Amino acid sequence: MSIDEIVHTCSNEDVARAAVASIGFSFVSRVKSAADLVGVSIGTFTARAVRSFADEAPASEKREVLRAMFRSDQPILRGLEAILERQLEDSSSLDGREWRPVTPTRRSQGDAARDCCYP
Repeated sequence: MSIDEIVHTCSNEDVARAAVASIGFSFVSRVKSAADLVGVSIGTFTARAVRSFADEAPASEKREVLRAMFRSDQPILRGLEAILERQLEDSSSLDGREWRPVTPTRRSQGDAARDCCYP
């Protein structure tokens, strides 16, 4: 498995949204909160984070993601989680000017899982 495979699969916003949903509810909630900060959907946030990581991450960070993927039962999901964890930890990188806005909707915090699974 390679980071290129994560980029290939998770650059699609719908696939990215479904992948985040399959990681788990608490992770979905964290990604949704970050996506809401910049006014985009979970799928858009994830797809952009993956592409940005592939284009801009130093080799040392890419090696760390590859190590996380090594011998994982689900290497693409584990690599995606590792990439997004970096994005979530670096809140200074959540600059709304970089992100394409989506139409805001009124949803409760408990709707995070449904946002990942349904358009």
